[in-house]
Amino acid sequence: MLKNIPIDSLCPGMYVDSIAKQAGGKHHNIKKAGRVPSERVIELMRAKGVLEVVIDTDKGDDIVSEPASQEQSQQTATKKPDQHASTTFSEEMVKAQKLYSEARSLQQKALDDIASGKPIEIKPMAELTDSFIDSVFRNQDALLCLTRIREKDSYLLEHSINVSILMAVFAKHLRLDRKVTDEICLGALLHDLGKIRIPEEVLHKPGKLTPEEFDLMKSHVVFSRDVVLESGVAIPKLTMEVIIQHHEKLNGQGYPYKLSSAKISKYGRMVSIVDIYDALTADRCYKRGMVPNAALGILKGLCPDQLDSDLVLEFIRCMSIYPVGTLVKLESEKLGIVIESNEKELTKPKVKVFYHTKYQRHIDVEFIDLADPKCNDKIASCEKPEAHKLDIQKYF
Repeated sequence: MLKNIPIDSLCPGMYVDSIAKQAGGKHHNIKKAGRVPSERVIELMRAKGVLEVVIDTDKGDDIVSEPASQEQSQQTATKKPDQHASTTFSEEMVKAQKLYSEARSLQQKALDDIASGKPIEIKPMAELTDSFIDSVFRNQDALLCLTRIREKDSYLLEHSINVSILMAVFAKHLRLDRKVTDEICLGALLHDLGKIRIPEEVLHKPGKLTPEEFDLMKSHVVFSRDVVLESGVAIPKLTMEVIIQHHEKLNGQGYPYKLSSAKISKYGRMVSIVDIYDALTADRCYKRGMVPNAALGILKGLCPDQLDSDLVLEFIRCMSIYPVGTLVKLESEKLGIVIESNEKELTKPKVKVFYHTKYQRHIDVEFIDLADPKCNDKIASCEKPEAHKLDIQKYF
C-alpha cells in the first residue's frame, strides 16, 4: 500500500516509491525507488529539501503507530537521554554552533579575568570540555567543521578551543578512557591562557622575534601553569601535564623545561601534535593558514626528531588526508566541502559540492561519495575559501 509520510517519519527499512513534496516547489524524481538503507540517505534527502515521500508498505516497513503500553510509557518517561547516541550532521551542527559560541564567551571571560588580576573559574571550563566530548561522540564532524572557520584577529580566543576539540577527536580515535579524555581536553582548553600576559607587541609581532622576545614568548607556558594554579582549584595531573608539555620536543629542544623524550608523557606528545596542526592551519594577523593536508605533511616531517611518529600516523588516520571541513576542488572543477571521511580510503571522502570553478558560479548542492565505485570524480586539490571569495560557513 502506498502512503504519504513526512520526511521526519522516514526510517531505514522503509521502501520509498517517490517524492511527494519538496521545498521551494521543486520536484525531483528519485533516481531509483528502493528500501532506505541508512539514516545517511535520509539526511541527504533532507538536504535536498525533500519534505514528504511516498512509501510502499508492501515492500518495506510501515510507521509504527500502535500505542505504547503503560509500562513502556513509564520507561520512556524515566529513561535518561543517551549523551552518546549518534545524531545526523545537521542535527549536531545546531548543538555544536551553540557550544562553540559558549566556548568563545567562556574563553573571553577567562582572558579578561586574567588581565584584570582575577582568578579564572575552572568548573565552567571543565563542564564545557565535557560537552565537547559528548558532541564528538554523537557526531564529531560538526565540531570539526567549526574548527575550520577562522577569524584571523581571534587566534588567541579560538586556538585553545580548537585544540581542545581536536584532542577530544584524537582521544576518541585512540579509544582513551573517558576520565583521561576529560582531563586532557581541559588541559588543551587552558594551555595558552598565559599568553594574555605576553606584551601585545611581542605576541602579535609580524616579523621574526629577537632572541629576547622569543624567550619572553616561551614563558607563556609557565604563565599558563601559574594562572591555573592561582584559580585555587585542585587540577588533575594529566590536565597540568598537557599545559606544561605542549611545547616540549622529543629531541629535548622544546620549552620551557627541555624535557627528554622519556619524560614527555603520551598526552604531552598528543597535545604537541594537535597544537602544531591547529597553528599551521590558522589564519593569523600576519600570515595565511595552510590547507589541512599540507599541515599534516609538515607534522610527518617533524618525525621522529620532534614529534612521536606513531602518534602522528594515528592523528593522520584520525583526521584523514582531507579532514572534515576542508574545501576541495574535484577533477570535474566542482568545489565542495568534505563532510565525512572514509577510514578505509583516505583519499575518497564524502563531499558536498556547491560551486563550479570553471564557470565561477554556484550550482545545485550535490553530495558525492568519492568512494562509490560508480563515481568517476576525484579530488584535484585543497583550496582556500578566500581564493574563490566564498564564506564556507554558510555551506555547513
